[in-house]
Amino acid sequence: MAFPMVHLRVAYGVALALGLNEDDTSAVLLGALAPDGVHFRPRFNNATQSGIGAAKKLSHLCPPGSEPWGQVTDNDGWVAEALRLHYVWQGYDTSDYLALGYVTHVLTDIYNNITIWHDYRTAFPMEAAKGYASEYYAGLSALDLALYHEAETGRIMHLLPMATPRDFAGRVTAIEIEAIRAGLFSRSNGNFTVYIDSTAPDVSAFMYVTFDQIKQFVTNAKDFVLSKIK
Repeated sequence: MAFPMVHLRVAYGVALALGLNEDDTSAVLLGALAPDGVHFRPRFNNATQSGIGAAKKLSHLCPPGSEPWGQVTDNDGWVAEALRLHYVWQGYDTSDYLALGYVTHVLTDIYNNITIWHDYRTAFPMEAAKGYASEYYAGLSALDLALYHEAETGRIMHLLPMATPRDFAGRVTAIEIEAIRAGLFSRSNGNFTVYIDSTAPDVSAFMYVTFDQIKQFVTNAKDFVLSKIK
């Protein structure tokens, strides 16, 4: 699904559209990293897509069903479950912007499932079957790094440290959310993309998704999220 900078750019666009202040925007940004915090559980170090799939389905608020992670087809049910849990988490506190960021991440991945991921799986089924070992995921990492080197991301990275993580019971912990945030500012990020002190990559030869398509996806995903949360 989408990589960190894509999620942060979508979340930032949502926060801007809602006119949020810096503190609330920071919470939305941190929440937009939260569902992928499961990657930082020790037992998932170097995990395959199938190996981490059950945990990802939980953290990404997927509806009940037997379809494995990466093959969910009930997108309407997925949207409904994400919005249901957002309502539960917020209760009467509509200023829970960490929860808003969390659901923004999930809705972004649903939109990715409907568009980029669906098109890729349909056109390149054998490559898609390789999961995280595919050239597709290596290319997405490079595209995400290219996004990081755009000026707008500097503002996002400035705001991101301001928020405080918390547990989302049964989904992801505050420790895991902090771990994924810390990884973005680390010069040694384990198996994940290292952004700090990096150079902008040449992504012109990536065959599955272009940089222009990723940037358009950010805009379209932001609109998709806003259409659902409003």
